[in-house]
Amino acid sequence: MQVTSDVEYSRLRVSTAATLIPRRATSWAIDRTGIAFASAAEYSNCREYVGESLISFDDPAGSEPSASTANSKTISPPITIPAGLPFSCTIITPINSDTSAAGDPLDALLRSPITDASGKVLAPVGTRINGRLTAFIEYPASPGRRQFYEIGVQLRYIQLGGKRVPFQATLGSESRKDSIWIRIPRHSTQYGTFVLNQKNVRLTSLDSKWVTAPVAMTTAER
Repeated sequence: MQVTSDVEYSRLRVSTAATLIPRRATSWAIDRTGIAFASAAEYSNCREYVGESLISFDDPAGSEPSASTANSKTISPPITIPAGLPFSCTIITPINSDTSAAGDPLDALLRSPITDASGKVLAPVGTRINGRLTAFIEYPASPGRRQFYEIGVQLRYIQLGGKRVPFQATLGSESRKDSIWIRIPRHSTQYGTFVLNQKNVRLTSLDSKWVTAPVAMTTAER
């Protein structure tokens, strides 16, 4: 098989600098029988996202703790949610094919409590979860195939005791509801994928079932 690919670049202003990014990628392939295949991907409406981090250091050994430090030590650290606990939630951030893009933040609310093996409630109904869209891909219609969208969702934090606690989960079961498929990831347990067989996506909310997963903390969170 012979494969040829081209990538076109353009400049996008990010903050004060013009950044070179891919604009269009095209590939052609010819197999041994002479059948040719072609595919193209275009990138548009790229967005800039800015993150913030906070680094704190313990007091030097032997120093006297200040009043604020002493008071802070009486506050219990946020709990962590064990892996393997089922729950359901509703994504309340609207998802729209005209405006949404990978990287957009989203919020969800628990529809069922998260309880541990003993039945203790770790997060009650209504608890807010923060996440992001990890993918928003449109697949145009083609002969024998309808237009559809693939939307990736990652849950990243849960609000517990007034604190934002690192949190991750994977979709709990593969199912179909109306025109929405739920796809179980095979190589990662820290996100979920929804496949929508629609010409346009106009979601005001999205219900789904999940299972808590081990939290992969970033360097800034360790």
